[in-house]
Amino acid sequence: MPLQLRLSARAECATDVNGIVARMLLDERVSTYVLSYEMKTPSAPFPDVHFHVTFVAIDMANLRDAVRRFIQIADAQDDAHRFLETLTFADEFNGGDVDDDDDEVGERVLGVRMEGKVRPYGFGVGF
Repeated sequence: MPLQLRLSARAECATDVNGIVARMLLDERVSTYVLSYEMKTPSAPFPDVHFHVTFVAIDMANLRDAVRRFIQIADAQDDAHRFLETLTFADEFNGGDVDDDDDEVGERVLGVRMEGKVRPYGFGVGF
């Protein structure tokens, strides 16, 4: 049964996310596993945006590799530090407030907790 994982993040402006999305869609190691993504502006007077993405893969190894590559793409984006600081599992996304812990995004998202956040495809797909 295919697996899905939903992630969310906040960025300081749409330009940061547009660069990440463009590179994500051009990279088959990621785009093959992207089911959906969206970008929302939570409040009009500020340029911040919320980004949500759902990955789907046939197995945990492919899902983990796609998410790892997605993080590498975000890390290569100029001025995407806020995006990386806030990238987390969608069910834990708090609007992008940065926790005081110093977890690196790789540890936070790809660490031991990832398997507990993966769901069978079709379970809670919508945002």
